[in-house]
Amino acid sequence: MMSYTHRLTTREYSNAIASLIAAFNQQQAANEQALPKPSFNIPNS
Repeated sequence: MMSYTHRLTTREYSNAIASLIAAFNQQQAANEQALPKPSFNIPNS
């Protein structure tokens, strides 16, 4: 675990958030590729 005695700078904080978002997006993309696309044919009537 990281110790929180070291205060993050704004740049470090932004980089950490960006890394989390990038990892999340990468995981989402992997999930979408792994899962079969559901095909619901709902007529627009």
